[in-house]
Amino acid sequence: MNVESITGDKSKPTEPTTVKLPKGKDCIAAEGAPGFTISDTRVITDRKSGKEVSKTTRTVKYDPIPIVKCE
Repeated sequence: MNVESITGDKSKPTEPTTVKLPKGKDCIAAEGAPGFTISDTRVITDRKSGKEVSKTTRTVKYDPIPIVKCE
């Protein structure tokens, strides 16, 4: 069997929120990162015949990472 993975384009971007925390050793500032949705298609083919055995698409949503400001 041959396994091929096809990753789609990122879509549905979501902007991170900003969290303000008091300055101190417990506050670690972070730039954050946007969230997005992406799909991955896994195609399994028979090595000898080249015939497609299965094709499965999985879509995953990644939440944005918040921006942390120490104030």
